[in-house]
Amino acid sequence: MQITVCNLGPLRRAEIVMKPLTVFVGKNNTGKTWLAYTIAGSLGHYSWSRYLSAYLSGQTRQKYPPLDQLVRRVAEQSSGFLDLLDFAEEHAEHFLNDLLLGVREWLPLFLGSDHARFEELALSIDIAAFKPELLRRLLLASVSDYIGGDKEEAPLKALKESGEARLYFYPGQNVSERLPRREIAGFVDGIVFREILQAFWRNISYFPTERSSIIYERFISLPPSVRNKRGHRRTTDTRDLLERLLTALSEQSPRLVPVPIADFVEIVWRFHRQSSLSSSQAQNQAAASRSPYVELGALLQEEILEGTLDFTPAEAGTAREILFCPRPMAASPEPTPRTELELSVSSSMVKELSSLALYLRYLARPGELLVIDEPEMNLHPEAQVKMIELLAMLVNAGLQIMITTHSTYMIDHLINLLAAARHPQERHDELASLFFLQRKEAFLAQNQVAVYHIRDDGEAVNILDEEGIIHWRTFSEVTRLVERIHFELAD
Repeated sequence: MQITVCNLGPLRRAEIVMKPLTVFVGKNNTGKTWLAYTIAGSLGHYSWSRYLSAYLSGQTRQKYPPLDQLVRRVAEQSSGFLDLLDFAEEHAEHFLNDLLLGVREWLPLFLGSDHARFEELALSIDIAAFKPELLRRLLLASVSDYIGGDKEEAPLKALKESGEARLYFYPGQNVSERLPRREIAGFVDGIVFREILQAFWRNISYFPTERSSIIYERFISLPPSVRNKRGHRRTTDTRDLLERLLTALSEQSPRLVPVPIADFVEIVWRFHRQSSLSSSQAQNQAAASRSPYVELGALLQEEILEGTLDFTPAEAGTAREILFCPRPMAASPEPTPRTELELSVSSSMVKELSSLALYLRYLARPGELLVIDEPEMNLHPEAQVKMIELLAMLVNAGLQIMITTHSTYMIDHLINLLAAARHPQERHDELASLFFLQRKEAFLAQNQVAVYHIRDDGEAVNILDEEGIIHWRTFSEVTRLVERIHFELAD
């Protein structure tokens, strides 16, 4: 799919063909982070909720007769169905572009800004090349939702089996309860819109640059997430929960909090909660069902963090914190006692990457999008090249990743991963020994990668050529200038 973004702050125009690994490079203040957040947010839950509210209020340009007819049928007969593939074939691109029209209205709040203005912002999407994959994902999707907090007593339910095109709505046991038509429309329309968006990304997880200052805070257990009245798996009052969490992180009065940061805080809270939900045996079973992400999280700890992460025990009413246990020095002649450190006194690299390691251990699922702002922050060059190998392995394991970066090491090594993938399969084991993590699973096919340079003139340019070379003069020019200064001083 291609997303076109115009007039986003300093960014005048960007035509971005999204790939499983999408990389934005460029100088500071060129709009890389805004671009990543805007693309992800535009096709995520925040945008969905805004659009659904607008559609129910009659404030959108597009109308969808099949949906309106379905709502009427369900209201009158308590049941009905929609061929989701037929609907997407005819209406998906219209729906997506209509949804993108509203981004300029909510983007300041999404970014947590009182001052940024986006009146000239324009977004559009072309899904022609992606549509066959979109329809395939919709066909494979399964839906099991209901209105209310009790599945058995729900007055209206939704069901779609994987491999079945039809999405069914039918009454539950509590059929005596007559639902308002708007309630029915919110449930029916919301599920259809949601499923189309989740065909792009099942979920979006943000790892903002602020992650290192949030991850080591202590968290007290809060009420568990439940389904809301439209059957979506969200905390009953997620925004209130996040405000409470964020207020706890600061002694200052609450202010506008960027949604990516609020969502990251929720992720950290979920680490704490997930780690204490069940017995070790149940956790091990859950971990096995989500392999290879658990294995890759362990690889991140072992090979990059060089230690392990764990939590202090869960006790009622007490705050839990994450502990880091460094790996003993190999040169030590005597056995050394286990050392446990709070993250607050661990290295900056551990602070930066512990959230990703715990995400992989507890939360990662195939088809999710990770938006990572500057994954190289505070990393030694060796850790940076290991990091791009790990990210490539995550892509090959079914995650989608969008990053911003200033790292020459990561981009130059990405070229190596693309080159290795072009070699015959029978050579991959041999070639893996040349790499830092020594895993052939890090080799990336070029059609999985997109790299864009956000230039000073406000244009975004594709800098990955057909031969797999990434042309980014934004760094090489600085290197040449440094060398010239050195030789001038030597004369």
